[in-house]
Amino acid sequence: MLEKFRLNSENSIIALYELAGLYRKLGNEAKAKEYESLLMEVDPQKDPNGIEIWAKVHLKKGNYEKVINTVESIISTNSEAKHLSLILAVAYAKTGKMDMARQVIDELKEDNFWYLYGKKEFFDELLTQSEKEKCGIV
Repeated sequence: MLEKFRLNSENSIIALYELAGLYRKLGNEAKAKEYESLLMEVDPQKDPNGIEIWAKVHLKKGNYEKVINTVESIISTNSEAKHLSLILAVAYAKTGKMDMARQVIDELKEDNFWYLYGKKEFFDELLTQSEKEKCGIV
């Protein structure tokens, strides 16, 4: 059943992420890693609904520059994607660019405080307490 679902959603970041999670819950870590690897190869610009998940997986793997380059490109070509800058804040913090991370967070606080507040779990999962403090999240 899961394999059939996978075939119907080959380039869906969300579907690949969910399949990886399901296989992980079933105790099949090899299959989970396989789907996670497939997810990492998907072009997030072709699946805009999955950009945040794509970035989260890459950030957990330490692919900070890839996330920065991809998300900066998306934001520069799509004014509706400004909310994705929170991903940049995390990647900037992880690469030691705290001033840039703080600037992004300050802009989000001014423009869209409640969206930022709603992403607390995202930050908690990816940043240390010290990193959150340095870039102005807490």
